[in-house]
Amino acid sequence: MMENLLQLLREKAFDKKPTVEELKKFDGLDSITAKERDQAWKVIQDEKQAQSKTNSEADDNGGGGDSDKNSTTTTTTTTDSDPDSKPSTKQNASPRYRVTVMRDGFRRLGRAWSGSDDVELSEEEVAILEADPMFSVVEL
Repeated sequence: MMENLLQLLREKAFDKKPTVEELKKFDGLDSITAKERDQAWKVIQDEKQAQSKTNSEADDNGGGGDSDKNSTTTTTTTTDSDPDSKPSTKQNASPRYRVTVMRDGFRRLGRAWSGSDDVELSEEEVAILEADPMFSVVEL
């Protein structure tokens, strides 16, 4: 039953932990317990975290570590009246995004996030944050 549950959770990519009642609607899971659901959910979350870490390390291309990653994701403060006033330090600057975290101190992409930050992100970094329900990402 656990393998069926894990396969279902991977295929459906639930945004939040499904209820036992939701899971019982699927074939072969009519006797699922909350404990089994919680164990499977933890496995899926661990897999997502490992994938996110793998993606982050791939972005680093084997060099620079977190300090290099931070330098590409953190920007200086700009005024709200003119978001284009900051001169670009890169020739092909990434689009700017406003990232809001649901819980201060939550870590992703090699940094701890708090409140809302305006940052430059690669497409891969945007995908990682958008896939995480702890974040809201808005293009500026």
